[in-house]
Amino acid sequence: MKNRDKWKLLAFIVIVVLCLWYLHSKGTYTSYSSEVNGEADSKIAGWHIKIDKEEVTTVEEKNIQIKDISWEGTRVEDGKVAPGSVGKMNIEIDPTGTEVAIKYDLEVVDKKVDAKTILTVKNITQSDVELIRTGPNTYTSVLTLDMIDKGIKPVVQMDIEWENDDNVNDLEGNDFDLDSFFKINFSAVQYRGEEIVAYSE
Repeated sequence: MKNRDKWKLLAFIVIVVLCLWYLHSKGTYTSYSSEVNGEADSKIAGWHIKIDKEEVTTVEEKNIQIKDISWEGTRVEDGKVAPGSVGKMNIEIDPTGTEVAIKYDLEVVDKKVDAKTILTVKNITQSDVELIRTGPNTYTSVLTLDMIDKGIKPVVQMDIEWENDDNVNDLEGNDFDLDSFFKINFSAVQYRGEEIVAYSE
């Protein structure tokens, strides 16, 4: 009888120890998982992006102003623009201080997208980093952490034209707002390795 009681007691102790071990290991895993998700005491990665030296956060709309464009042979006064004008514009994207890889989108809203706008983007390229067309008027790029650490600041280059269109040639004065020219919507998210799929018409 005593032998049997010893076995029962031993089995009970083993079960209790196993239960405590299981609960402890589960608690340790939960703590690790929380830290990975940026909770508890873990440091959250820094996130800093500037467009043309202006700080932006997750989503930012930037109105392009005439002064941002270098006009070529406009046959008008300096600082002015007219139908038939052709120009170039550069936008610098500065991720300095960002501690995660980022994916960003540039959505161009020009004459081809919105008939109420005046200017047409004829060509769009980017220095240092590949720019992929991912929609009818959307372009996507990825900056890896290695690129950010190397100080790469991609410059988006656009060729722009005010096409000679009878619908806009009658505009007079400067009483229309800057959104009338065209807009670029910029958004950025943390890049997690997802595939960037090129747009095909």
